[in-house]
Amino acid sequence: MRKILLLTALLVCAFISKAQLADEKNKAISEQLVRANKDALRLTSEEVNNLIVHTAYQIPNSDIQMIYMQQSYKDIPVYNKLLVLAFRNGRLVSHSGDIIHNIDDIAQKHNGLPAVDVAAAFATALANREVSLRTSIPVGTKDANSKINFGRMGIFSYDATAELMWYPMEFSNDKGLKLVWQFLIAPQNSSDTWLVRVDANTNTVVGVSNLTVYCDWDDKPHTAQEHMERKHFRISAENIFVLNKQEQKDWSYKPYVVNNATYRVIKYPAESPIHPGGAPQTHTNPWTWAPGNSSSTVNR
Repeated sequence: MRKILLLTALLVCAFISKAQLADEKNKAISEQLVRANKDALRLTSEEVNNLIVHTAYQIPNSDIQMIYMQQSYKDIPVYNKLLVLAFRNGRLVSHSGDIIHNIDDIAQKHNGLPAVDVAAAFATALANREVSLRTSIPVGTKDANSKINFGRMGIFSYDATAELMWYPMEFSNDKGLKLVWQFLIAPQNSSDTWLVRVDANTNTVVGVSNLTVYCDWDDKPHTAQEHMERKHFRISAENIFVLNKQEQKDWSYKPYVVNNATYRVIKYPAESPIHPGGAPQTHTNPWTWAPGNSSSTVNR
């Protein structure tokens, strides 16, 4: 089974929909809202300055403004450090996610410049995943989001991309913060879609995630928790995209019944709103008009 979960998530940073990326107006409004609510968010001025507006939009038919803020350091995004914020009338009403505090100390005041060329790091990532190239590594093109695109190169299902980012080693059961090149690799001859992170200073692999979740199907259904405990997957890398839902055993079936509602109705025999008599009219509980309805009193 192949499930490609490109992420909000969690996201894997890039993993919120690009369709709602903030324009300049929303970006300015978002930055102003976050700055005005920094005390409620327990952020310092410097931490606010290091937040990037990734996504901002207003929930339709509401006064809720949603803002997704990506932590950065020296203008480089930090892997999986995202704040999801909701504002109403300029006031913070909900927030989730976290950032790294005192990041300057944790990064040991790194200058943010990679010592390893992206092409050399790409070769290391490919070797780690045992992917053989048919040609030499091409010169990548940088897009508006600072990702370097190498294309499909005749062997990938999707464009192979690279992105410079800070990687908290907590995700690899270690400590500290490393500057890494993260590569998206999806070989055509495999169901796997890999995120490979290569240390931008030592050219060694420090983290690998597989966006494909495998399950060995059997005759007995199993929960997500059992899926993880019994290792119903074949890949040993981070299969972190199986959600653990607690089983609800004390449940009962409760059908959703509407007892009272008002609808805009186009009455028969009008065929549509543009036909004679087709102007919509407001009626309460129009289902009671139907013949044979248990609450029907008039046959219409």
